[in-house]
Amino acid sequence: MVEKFWFEKARDFLKVAKESKEKYPWLSCFASQQSVELTIKGILMKVNEVTHF
Repeated sequence: MVEKFWFEKARDFLKVAKESKEKYPWLSCFASQQSVELTIKGILMKVNEVTHF
């Protein structure tokens, strides 16, 4: 159940990031592709931590 929660968080984050980029193009200078990838990596690392007890 916990990993499902984190994957939903990642999916929601990506959806919001995509919508924000479309609505506010100037945001893309702040929210670069790299920071999105780092956030996803962070969420996936958290999933691994939680699921490999």
